[in-house]
Amino acid sequence: MTNAISATGFNRRHFLAATGIAAGIGAATAPASAQSKTGFGVTDLRAEHTVDLLGTDVRQPRLSWRLTGSDRGLKQVSYRIRAASTPDTSAADLWDSGVITGDQSFDILYAGKPLVTGQRVWWSVEVTDAKGRTASAQPAWFETGFLSPSDWQADWIIAEDALAE
Repeated sequence: MTNAISATGFNRRHFLAATGIAAGIGAATAPASAQSKTGFGVTDLRAEHTVDLLGTDVRQPRLSWRLTGSDRGLKQVSYRIRAASTPDTSAADLWDSGVITGDQSFDILYAGKPLVTGQRVWWSVEVTDAKGRTASAQPAWFETGFLSPSDWQADWIIAEDALAE
């Protein structure tokens, strides 16, 4: 296939370069401060495969994240998850996993204090790579919805006037 210029005067290579697709723009979405200091970063924090999950009925949401960096063979060797009731996750009043040795970064069960209906949980993760460098993610959150049938309380909606009946 040739790289000929189309009728609009723009070829595929120029399009990819202009949009950043060819350069791997995904790596640029990591927080710049975390990646520039250590050479790698942690990004894309998710609960139940969703960024900033709102209204989950899962009592132990699965947590996930991605490493970013330009190093070849970048590998996580340990992680530490902290969960709190405020954006300051260093308090870890809901859960501190402690340092866990391993490369798992997908579908890790929340193992903190039991969650209640309508609770917002702020969480963050700190990872260590094979070179001993650490990187921390900016806090993310998830929020519970109704966790039990007794949480569903409502009255029937009825017409307020005779014309609506």
